[in-house]
Amino acid sequence: MLRRAVLVLLWPCTALALPAKPQTHTPLPAAAQAGRTIYFANCVGCHGLTVQGGLAPNIRRAGQVPLESFKRMVFQGKGLDGRSLNLTMPRYTRGFRPHLGRKPTDTELKNLQLYLRTVK
Repeated sequence: MLRRAVLVLLWPCTALALPAKPQTHTPLPAAAQAGRTIYFANCVGCHGLTVQGGLAPNIRRAGQVPLESFKRMVFQGKGLDGRSLNLTMPRYTRGFRPHLGRKPTDTELKNLQLYLRTVK
């Protein structure tokens, strides 16, 4: 009888602990998915799983800058103000992993920026 009373009292609390509806993730457009692949192969170790920063700063805003500025960040390690970014920032002049050996294309850089825009 006591066990039943405890269950009756606790039942509303368990309902509060459950999410109201399951969370669903909107699929990314193909270009942003390609950018996500680049991000997770090259950037995630320093900038974090959700681009929130870690060893390196949050780079969500990098998705909003003009392509030429983004190229300067990626190839030369220079910020919007022209100052050098952290010395540990790789210079991707030889390409993104796993395709090292050629300079990243504008399309790859745009895809990476598209992915950065999708991260919440």
